Amino acid sequence: MANMQAPPEQWNEPNFDDSTWESATDLGPNGADPWGRVKSGGDGGSPPQEDEISMDAKWIWTSDADAHNDIYCRLVKTHKPINCRAAADRYWHDYVK
Repeated sequence: MANMQAPPEQWNEPNFDDSTWESATDLGPNGADPWGRVKSGGDGGSPPQEDEISMDAKWIWTSDADAHNDIYCRLVKTHKPINCRAAADRYWHDYVK
């Protein structure tokens, strides 16, 4: 969704219909034009520090990065409880016994 002063009401609610919104466009990795390397970290196989952006990160935006200044991104994730017996057994073996 692009070129808006304010997002639609309740855009951040899980049941909001965002089906008419434009999909995000991958504009390249950290280091791509026009931004260049921004707070880059994680070079040489080491993970980035807390205030750095991984070189594996991707710049995502709308299809027109020059014209669209206001964008809103949504991620709705369903969390389901799981019962992982193997993990529980391993925890018991490694830490409790």
